[in-house]
Amino acid sequence: MLLLAALLGLAAVLASSYASKVRVMGYTEPASGVTKVFPSDVGVVTELHVAEGEWVAAGAKLMTITLQRYLSAHQGMGDLQVLQLERQLRELAQRQALHQQQQVDAAGLLDQRERQQLKLLPLLEVERRSHEQRQRLLAERVTAMQQLTKRGAIPKLQLAQAQADLLALELAGAGLARQHLEVSQRLGDIRASARSQRTQMELEASLQRSEGMRLKQQLHEVQAAQRTQVLAPVTGSVSFLQARVGKRVAPNQALLNLVDTSASQGVVLLLPSRAAAQVEPGQQVSLRYLGQPPQDSELFWGEIVQVSSTPVSVADLDVPVPLSEPVYRAKLQIQETRAAAARLVPGLLVEADIRLEQARLWRWLIRPALSAWQRL
Repeated sequence: MLLLAALLGLAAVLASSYASKVRVMGYTEPASGVTKVFPSDVGVVTELHVAEGEWVAAGAKLMTITLQRYLSAHQGMGDLQVLQLERQLRELAQRQALHQQQQVDAAGLLDQRERQQLKLLPLLEVERRSHEQRQRLLAERVTAMQQLTKRGAIPKLQLAQAQADLLALELAGAGLARQHLEVSQRLGDIRASARSQRTQMELEASLQRSEGMRLKQQLHEVQAAQRTQVLAPVTGSVSFLQARVGKRVAPNQALLNLVDTSASQGVVLLLPSRAAAQVEPGQQVSLRYLGQPPQDSELFWGEIVQVSSTPVSVADLDVPVPLSEPVYRAKLQIQETRAAAARLVPGLLVEADIRLEQARLWRWLIRPALSAWQRL
């Protein structure tokens, strides 16, 4: 009986099945809306203006690259030209500041002189009108005295004295008129001088601006010959940032990706050759974020939808992974809640368990023997 029970138990175990699985690495990437950014020439990154995950607008500066052809003997010459042009720009800025101050001072002095003349004109006008009124009254008095002198009512000496006073008033009135004219002429000269000075200073300022534009253009040309600015072609979030200060780059090397943050995220698994032969579309996958303890990492589920037919080098991937052999890319369709989908961001490393086919235990036990038989 015991032997029969043991045989029945062994048969049950051999007839049982098990589900094998393989563990691989992968990363998240947007399903769409990814723009790769490449350098236009060979060079070295000298300035980095963005960080991983930073949102940038189209046209924003991403980094500055010093071109390789100016990193040898040309660099010293180019740096000297830059220093000379920058010094000339500083000196020009100092001259412009001095010229502006001189313009302000000269305008203030002319304005002060103009106000002084403008104060004199009303005073002279009041005095001139008062003098004209006294002159008119005295002239009327002289006319009346002439009639009285003819009738012998007053002596001629008194008339002569009044006529002398009238002549003195007329001379004084002519002096006031001449003084009023001189003040008006001085005021006109001051205003003409102010206009001439303003025109001259504007001309000089225009020449200085032209000189500044010329120097800036030369500086831009020298710097452009040495360095190039990498600008964001589209609006997006910085992802897979490969560039760093001091790194040598080439036109065939992606510097970073710009990701449309509104696009849905997917997962790409990296299958070594030994695992790629066992993976096919339709297989179920469980995955979690790499580097987190199993109890702290939320588990996601997905299904294989596509497996590449040719391997790719790890160096050609957009995300750094600790692998040394070529891998096959397998795309996943995520089966997740909205809350989990919201936490998927591009560039995260994941660890995935791919469930392979169901197999009988007895086949697993005799597999080595079958392999040896096939080799004979």
